[in-house]
Amino acid sequence: MPGSFASVTAMLAMPPARPPTATADPEPSIMTRLVRSLLAMFAVFAATPAMAIDTSFHTYDGFAETVDAFRLVAMIFGDPRYETLVLIVAVVGIALGVLLASVRGQGMGLVAFGFQMLIGVGLFVGLVATTGTVHVYDRVRNAYQPVGDVPNLIVLVAGMTNMMERALAEVIDDNTTDPNAKLEFGAGGHSFDLFLNAASPRGPMTDTFLDATIKDYVRQCYPVARVSPAYGVDDDQLFRTTTDLPAAFAAMAGPATFSTVYSSTDKAGTTVSCNEAWEHIATRLSEPALFDSYVAQVCTRTGYDIANAAQLQRCRANLGEMGQIMMDAPQSLQQFLTNVLLGNTVGDVLFEDSPATAARVMANRAVVSGGLATMSTANEWMPTIRATVFGIMLFMMPVALLFILTPINLRVASFALGLFVFVALWGVIDAGIYQLTLGRATDVLAEMRSNNVAANAWMLAPSAAMKALAIFGSFRTAAAGLAGAFVFTVFRFSGNVFTAFTSGALGVQGQGTAAAAPLGTREGYAGALEAQAGASGTMARATSSSSFGDFGERSTFGANRSFGAASRYLGEQGGGAAGSGG
Repeated sequence: MPGSFASVTAMLAMPPARPPTATADPEPSIMTRLVRSLLAMFAVFAATPAMAIDTSFHTYDGFAETVDAFRLVAMIFGDPRYETLVLIVAVVGIALGVLLASVRGQGMGLVAFGFQMLIGVGLFVGLVATTGTVHVYDRVRNAYQPVGDVPNLIVLVAGMTNMMERALAEVIDDNTTDPNAKLEFGAGGHSFDLFLNAASPRGPMTDTFLDATIKDYVRQCYPVARVSPAYGVDDDQLFRTTTDLPAAFAAMAGPATFSTVYSSTDKAGTTVSCNEAWEHIATRLSEPALFDSYVAQVCTRTGYDIANAAQLQRCRANLGEMGQIMMDAPQSLQQFLTNVLLGNTVGDVLFEDSPATAARVMANRAVVSGGLATMSTANEWMPTIRATVFGIMLFMMPVALLFILTPINLRVASFALGLFVFVALWGVIDAGIYQLTLGRATDVLAEMRSNNVAANAWMLAPSAAMKALAIFGSFRTAAAGLAGAFVFTVFRFSGNVFTAFTSGALGVQGQGTAAAAPLGTREGYAGALEAQAGASGTMARATSSSSFGDFGERSTFGANRSFGAASRYLGEQGGGAAGSGG
């Protein structure tokens, strides 16, 4: 804090000069002496420099929100206008406290009040007026940012409660039976979220030319390979049993079948044998930088800052572990994304050539996406919700510490401590719930793993990842409620405070349950099939229509005929009954 505040208080503490008269001064009252003593003590403390304090604050996701909260609080406390507010509230609070103690006529009460004020002055001068640095670390994203000029009181309390949270979370983490269940990698389902984003491309994973080349290779080369004994691939191997998907694709190649190879220099494409086509595809798939742009997309969707080299490297390293953790098959980053590309290509071609299969798979996706994906939102946003709640609590500190020099300073200190304890307990309980639910979340991957690394595994991957995320989302909302119950018991906070913090996340869970329930029944599943079948027919008519008007007439032809409009239309064309023409 600037030295102006200390000089102002010193001036206030200085007694006025004696008037040039011979009359004796009246004896100052006990109230006046107490106020002068407090202001003098405050001036002494304010003039004494204090040592800056540094602390580390570790977070598992929610990095940007945490840094912004500390930075904004530091700016508020550093504003000179805040010092003025503290001085005004302190003067009013001390005056009211002394007045009440005098009216009650209790000498011991006045002494106790003075002692309480001394504690408040000491806290403010030693721990609020002096600042330190908070070093924020994100254990999941490998991010770091120091935030300076944070009041020492917040530095101490935040650092102490976070250290307790981190110690308990690491005890839980170190005693888990699953070596892959580390908070740094999968805190709160982060690994499943990363896997979902990697296995669910929202467009070509590389460039449109390679994408079109691989699709045409499957479309032209596989129909012959799947029925001919001369080729070492069939439906069972491609879709279920292969442990090397690129090898299954290589087995489709032959000199007697042909497909088209596209490139940026040959946009129209060149027809070559399937052997030559696969050589071209294999060469492209071996390029080290082939998936760089897709990796950047996946990392961005998962929440990494790709402009930060450390975060991008952590994301790439985590993607390289996906094969072992999710598929139970060791794969490098290049191998993992190659399998995703080839598996999704088979699915795309299958959907194009088989409307019935497309409708069935899309209906299953409707079940998963409509219900479980909505419920998984609770998991995806829970770190952000927790970090935002922590930020809101930090914003309460400048308001609460305005009253540090008033008779309610001890209540203010209890309130501030309770807020930090709530966030710390939330993190500890969340870490425990993560370990307890990880086994159930991993079990839902069994259906996907049963297909090894074949095409079916990659077509099932988005659904399996969403189901796993839903399990985490359904349990993580309980952590905030349990932490709130503890703080309510110890610090006597109103339960409505924490209900307001957590009701939004619990509402997401309710929305997911409501969306998933109708589609979980046979009739709901049949309805989804019917809707997809109708959509496929409509899209087919739209594709074959020569104009928008033609498409509209075809889609409403049955209804028009029911009302007699069709006969008039036929009569105008000469095909209706005699006399019906106009």
